[in-house]
Amino acid sequence: MIRFRTGPIRTVLAAAALAIADNMPMPYIQPVGLHFRRREYFRTDQYIEFAEPLMIQPSQIPQTLIEAVKEGNWVEPPEEVVFQFRDQLQSVLPQYTPDAPTWDDQAAYHLLGHLRANHDQQPLNSWKDEVLAARREREQLAPSPREFPPQPIDVERMAHARQAAILLNQFGLDGRDIHVSNQGLRKFSPIKLVQGTLALMLMLLTSPVWVTAFGIQLIAGRLLGDLTDEGLDARTSYQFLAAFFGSLFIWPLIATGWLVAAICFENDISTWSNVELNALHEGPLQQILSAWLIGYVILFFLFFLSGHSFARGWDAWVDCRKALTRLSFNQSTRDQLQLHLDELTSQFDESTAKGSVQTG
Repeated sequence: MIRFRTGPIRTVLAAAALAIADNMPMPYIQPVGLHFRRREYFRTDQYIEFAEPLMIQPSQIPQTLIEAVKEGNWVEPPEEVVFQFRDQLQSVLPQYTPDAPTWDDQAAYHLLGHLRANHDQQPLNSWKDEVLAARREREQLAPSPREFPPQPIDVERMAHARQAAILLNQFGLDGRDIHVSNQGLRKFSPIKLVQGTLALMLMLLTSPVWVTAFGIQLIAGRLLGDLTDEGLDARTSYQFLAAFFGSLFIWPLIATGWLVAAICFENDISTWSNVELNALHEGPLQQILSAWLIGYVILFFLFFLSGHSFARGWDAWVDCRKALTRLSFNQSTRDQLQLHLDELTSQFDESTAKGSVQTG
């Protein structure tokens, strides 16, 4: 995290003054934690959490500010009040962020969380569990109050975890790829292999639909994202805008094209699929128009479902790629990784034994 500026706090205090002037409920500051596995990916794991709100008391808002905003003017709120809320927010939010000096340190926290959960025979099953487990490891290694900005932790456990996390990251892997016994990398699951194969087959089966429904948006999102120089987060924002407005403006055009094609090639489609489409051009005008409208609406549902089939198929492809990566590890790399894992697991055993002695 970087140090907070005072602009947002002054805006909140102005809103509080306006609420008092208009006899409205007081606003408050709501700290929010946003956690993404890979923040630059459009499709990634996410966990959003809300901390206790920071309340603003009417007594903290000076009368001069209330009178000014009531008349549409502005005066600066007291400096000490602005700094008070800024510092209070600055002390709360780091807990709901990675609060690590580097991305390698954050990956090390997450790896430690996985290893400890495996050691306790309670593997982490969700991104939320992983975020909270990484936070517990961070709190053990760097108890509050911590330095700002956070500094690297120079202990043996962190050194092994950092090196293991870096090694995994070089191959696009992370703590999820460690076997639940903490002995090497996990093998592929036959059940997931079947599920992934079915997902890929469904994705290929629906490819004519999602290629036409999402192709323009994918291209636009990629081009807009690559043109920006505002960083990875902004790149993802452009992709989101292309996806959102693309569905809003492009889908009606694509659906119209599909409907016109169905009307023009009704005989060929009926012969190929054994589905009669006579209602699209035969019968009373009202019946034909109703058939067109129903078909038009159904196409939007098909687009939506094809998008989900593409997402599931893509997830299956990513899982398959990671499984192949785990299988392709050479023995020297496996030995190097296992060395770090053994050191970390032995430390968990020692801490468990100490806890048992103290309890006894």
